[in-house]
Amino acid sequence: ISVFIASLNLNNIISISIFSSTMDPSDLFAIAFSVVKKAFFLYCASAMILPIPSVWQEHKIWAPKVLPSMSFFAHIKVFVFNVFWMGCTLIGGLLLVPVFILGKLF
Repeated sequence: ISVFIASLNLNNIISISIFSSTMDPSDLFAIAFSVVKKAFFLYCASAMILPIPSVWQEHKIWAPKVLPSMSFFAHIKVFVFNVFWMGCTLIGGLLLVPVFILGKLF
């Protein structure tokens, strides 16, 4: 979480809210776009790293001798499925942003 907060550079956001009456609206848009771009990059980067613990968890589940062991291909399938799942949730979330914004406006 601290990496996420540091990468968003919250000092700029706080200074914008304090000095918003003196700032140009295009500056606010540029800073907001920068924050959204960094958050999008962090989500995409985490979508490639966070499935690794789930692969390890699946490996542990299938580890007892009474169950067949997972093959290397099965590990890859678990990883790809988790990356696909996180990508689909990103797309679904992005599709719901306009609905959320329009709901707040009307």
